[in-house]
Amino acid sequence: MCTYDGQCSVTNNASRCLYNETEERRVCSCVKGYLVSSSKCIPDGLLLHGFCTENMQCTGTENANKCTRDRDEVQLSCQCNDGYIEINSTCYKSNRRLHESCYSSEQCKGSTGANECNYKDGVKICSCPEDKDNFKGTCLKVGLTLDEACWAGGQCTGTPNSGVCMADQGKDGKLICQCSPGFIKHNDSCFQENKELFEECMINAQCSRRLKKRVCTETRGRKVCMCKRGYVEDNKSMKCRKGNKKINGSCVINQQCNATENANTCRLAENTSKCSCNDGFDLIDGKCLKIGRKLFEKCSRHEQCNGTNNAMNCTDLNEDNKKVCFCHRDYLDFKGRCIMASRKLNEKCETDQQCTGTEKGNTCRLTSDSSKCSCNDRFDFIDGKCVKTGLKLYEPCISHKECNGTDFAGNCTKIENNTICFCQDGYLDFKSKCIKANRKLNESCKVNEQCKGTENANTCQYKEGKRVCSCDKECEFIVNGCFKVGLTLYESCDFHEQCNGTENARNCTDIRNNTVCFCQDSYLNFKGRCIEGKTSFPLFF
Repeated sequence: MCTYDGQCSVTNNASRCLYNETEERRVCSCVKGYLVSSSKCIPDGLLLHGFCTENMQCTGTENANKCTRDRDEVQLSCQCNDGYIEINSTCYKSNRRLHESCYSSEQCKGSTGANECNYKDGVKICSCPEDKDNFKGTCLKVGLTLDEACWAGGQCTGTPNSGVCMADQGKDGKLICQCSPGFIKHNDSCFQENKELFEECMINAQCSRRLKKRVCTETRGRKVCMCKRGYVEDNKSMKCRKGNKKINGSCVINQQCNATENANTCRLAENTSKCSCNDGFDLIDGKCLKIGRKLFEKCSRHEQCNGTNNAMNCTDLNEDNKKVCFCHRDYLDFKGRCIMASRKLNEKCETDQQCTGTEKGNTCRLTSDSSKCSCNDRFDFIDGKCVKTGLKLYEPCISHKECNGTDFAGNCTKIENNTICFCQDGYLDFKSKCIKANRKLNESCKVNEQCKGTENANTCQYKEGKRVCSCDKECEFIVNGCFKVGLTLYESCDFHEQCNGTENARNCTDIRNNTVCFCQDSYLNFKGRCIEGKTSFPLFF
């Protein structure tokens, strides 16, 4: 116990009087850098290899807390703790295992073969050397080739597809590198077995281990699995199927059916798939012959000619004796089709050649709704026959319909014991033509005989550059007709203008219920003349 430092001089390096919380009093204590041991003050915080007497002194170097003799040393010194090794005056953990952190490769002794300290993802860890790899915490050699001794399949990477380490069945049961499952050994290589159709291969054994129907064949610069001779490839099921099937032979795919020409189709019939004629072919006399042959196409049997309606007639039309499809009897070819021939009058048609069923009815003519066989030009249907038409004016006739050779001469009539074509009503003949009759005043005309439509207008003459029906001589146009002029005293009249035959008698008036020409006002009748004078009644002489 003490009260001040000066009292603490008995023990070396214990010259400080400090309060001790445990004893709850002030006691003489070791100076800084020393610690108490058996009533003595001994150095504290010693570094690695510092001389010491007790473990508690060794605190200056981390993980070097053991005071012991090191090998040939006589005096005790601070050494690395158990499980640590000294590297560059620092104590690091020893016996580090695979993938544990490290500073130096000397630490990496905890896992077999993992004796290198390398960086991985920015951190140094214990790792396998480059020629080895981790197998359940052990570093074993990798890159072993086929038949080399091994402990794990992962070592067998020197030969592609030989990643299996297993006992050799043929020798002493020693573990060696062998081909992986699904691969077969060939010389010093492992090849994939059970290859499907069209997959690349190197040897036949890859293609035929199970079915024995495939071989490794070179095609288009590549070696691939194909079906052997006599078999064909089924692209859907990837199987080899028996080929060279004949017509009606059982089948699964079209490619099997190649023994009968044009019978390359596998078709379901009566619940069984059989080799059948291809589309567009039919079985005729044991052969698959092309059907659907059209007009004029080559054929050998009638049954082939069903490509054109009504042309199932395989016949020889050429000098070289080659048969072609042709129209049936009573049909004719027209624009690549066979159409009915011998069509009668009023039956439907497409061409004149069809219309041979009625004499002189050989014309196919468009009617209101369709084309029909009709009488030829200048013939007409009369009493069930085609009778010649187009008869001209004055030609002998039987029916009006024949008389259409001259315009408006469609009247078959009897004239002087002869029945001839004559002008229709309202027309008259003129120079072998029928021209309109009964033309009225100012209507066009060619001859006087036409001008019968207006009384006193029976003259055809030029007027303003054209010929028209005009008033007759001694007649003039008055109001709306032609009336005789130059009438004398007491002649019947209708208009004053007519009364110009007697001087001063231009007065058409009613006298004794007769309209006659009479003297004008301020004139009187005297001996057939009109003289000046007045009278209240007419005088007759």
